Amino acid sequence: MEISSKGNETFHNHRRKTDDTQNEDLLKDLESWMTNLPLSLRSIPLHNLYIPGSHDSFSYDLQKNAVGPDAPFYVSCLSPIPCYIKNVFLRWFTTQNTSVYEQLMHGIRYFDIRVAVKNNKFYFVHALLGSQLPPLLMEMRKFLDDHPGEVVLLDFQHLFGFDSAIHLLFMNIIKHIFSGIICPFYEDLNSLTLSFLLEHKYQVIIVYRPTTAPCLPEFWPSSSLPNPWPNTVDIPYMVSFLNEKINARNKNIFFVSQCVLTPTLGYIVKNVTSSLERKLCRPCNNAVGSWVTTLSDTFSPNIIMTDFVDQDNWEIPKAIVHRNYKLMENEC
Repeated sequence: MEISSKGNETFHNHRRKTDDTQNEDLLKDLESWMTNLPLSLRSIPLHNLYIPGSHDSFSYDLQKNAVGPDAPFYVSCLSPIPCYIKNVFLRWFTTQNTSVYEQLMHGIRYFDIRVAVKNNKFYFVHALLGSQLPPLLMEMRKFLDDHPGEVVLLDFQHLFGFDSAIHLLFMNIIKHIFSGIICPFYEDLNSLTLSFLLEHKYQVIIVYRPTTAPCLPEFWPSSSLPNPWPNTVDIPYMVSFLNEKINARNKNIFFVSQCVLTPTLGYIVKNVTSSLERKLCRPCNNAVGSWVTTLSDTFSPNIIMTDFVDQDNWEIPKAIVHRNYKLMENEC
């Protein structure tokens, strides 16, 4: 029996509306978005999916009186730092408002982590010291235990004050916290799908970038996750930079699209009464949300990392997760 073109069109319109409704329902449950993906998407290699990430993920709890070892010269040379200057620094060094648990519950699956060691304790750092790392990682472990179908990527970008012995100590702490759920390094990622990870009970991929650290199978090298940095305050330049780098990326490995703007000292001085969130991140995230919807299927940014991921009721992670469903639509 033949189906008329009009009937065929009606069928596809109905299917599209049904799919859109199902996708909207799934997006209401961002805490389990990986678990809820259709089987066809859970069978796509992880480096081809769209994954929401947060930049300087734990900076929501920076301490304005605790200058970090990575602080720019204009911070570290001020001693003592006047109180009003501390507040300026806090406004411009803070990149997230929400806790690790809130981020996980709203779909963030890539975490950008910088660490400083002080008195044999490990702290998150972004020019200022934040919370101690082990309790934050244990929060992640609790979330993952409660959500066995979810996977996170932890990217230990910069580690300050570490020698080989401290690296080994810290790596052993990480291994202990995530014991039994760490995905070891794989050269070939084509089989590394969400279905494969669930089958093997792997929930954590750990990228450990320092070249001075010991080589352990549980830790992925820096080369496995390129993350080119636009280093600009100009949105059109950032978008152009990202388009160029994504177009040239190795499609067989992970990739971080750094959708962030970075102020210079001069820019901060010029906008001293404002903040990173108000002056740069709000317009940047608005542009990123639009950019994500325009990407073609052959143009895969993989991990999309932004500041202030909770902006506008978590619109950025929603848009990124939703973009995965277009991969499925185009297979039909």
